[in-house]
Amino acid sequence: MKRIILFLLSLLIVIGLMPSGAVSAKTTATDAKLNTSVTVKLSNSGDSKMYKFTTTEAGKITIEVATTAQGDNYTITTTLKDADGKVVVDPQTGSAYSMPSYGASAGETFYLIVEPAYRGWDASFKITFGFSTTQNWETENNDTSEKADSIISDTDYYGSISRSSDVDFYKFRVSKAAKAKLTFGPAVVDGQSRSWDVDLYNEKGESLDCFDTGSKNSITLNLKKGLYYIRVAGTTTASDDGTVTNSVGGDYVLSFKKSALSIKKPKVTEVKMYGTESWLYDNYATATVSVKNGGAIDGYTMRISRSSNMKSGTKKKNYDLSAGTGVTGKKIRSGIRMGIYPTYYVQVRGYVKDAFGNRMYGKYSAIKSGSLSAREYNKLK
Repeated sequence: MKRIILFLLSLLIVIGLMPSGAVSAKTTATDAKLNTSVTVKLSNSGDSKMYKFTTTEAGKITIEVATTAQGDNYTITTTLKDADGKVVVDPQTGSAYSMPSYGASAGETFYLIVEPAYRGWDASFKITFGFSTTQNWETENNDTSEKADSIISDTDYYGSISRSSDVDFYKFRVSKAAKAKLTFGPAVVDGQSRSWDVDLYNEKGESLDCFDTGSKNSITLNLKKGLYYIRVAGTTTASDDGTVTNSVGGDYVLSFKKSALSIKKPKVTEVKMYGTESWLYDNYATATVSVKNGGAIDGYTMRISRSSNMKSGTKKKNYDLSAGTGVTGKKIRSGIRMGIYPTYYVQVRGYVKDAFGNRMYGKYSAIKSGSLSAREYNKLK
């Protein structure tokens, strides 16, 4: 009895050390060569086949399926797994179709499982194992920002969402504030319904939903200096019962193009000071500043001081350009309250907002002075 127990324990240990996946099926898998075709004929509804192949260099795997029984709707299901038994391309079913592409490194082994669907044993099927060493193809597994593929401006990059849980990350760096035109869309038009969700992240983890699309789109964004990540996934749909389903997008192409971002230094043309007598607070003065800018901005920063070197009694405030606030591209009605002084000194700079709503500032204008009238000053001091 003791020997039997020891044998069973040893057997359990051996089983526990086996890699995940259908090991017995792998040992009987048929070797397949890349860029060749095989003809598959299943014998019955419970039959299945497995084909094994290994990449010799980095590139893109494409698998094509076509029935030899033209005009009939006999179908099969194919699933691509890696050497650990993990599904890398979701099951695809049909009589003639292309599986989503998969980017692989050199020396990786894969298994294609073929199973019958609708009367799939009543016809034979031709399966082509395609492989190409295409340039600028994503490198799986790039499912996290830590494993993101590096990309540069003015270059097309290609990838594929090969399974419902697949996401692809890319990263690029902006050395100084810039405009970036992000373009995304299907790599080819194949007549199938494809859809992707594309998001942009900055180093702080802030995100922007750029595209939910099945067609080619572009968006131009203002970006600060820093590192950015592009995340590509299949879009999600929710059914009436609350079930959420991820779609499998096909091959896509993305690119970004940087261009200079210029925030023109404004010119303060006039500073008008207004004094207010207050029974509740100290008397104070506010300013209305006329500005000549000439550039596209989202707002101004105004700073006002009682000293000409802007170092004594200086206050500062940001003003977004928006209707009803008294702030336009040409005028700032300041809400800054200053004490009563003979003369005030003002500087203004423009700013634009980046893709995440953060301000990017230009240079301050030359200093412009303004004063209360002698009558107001003597009354309120």
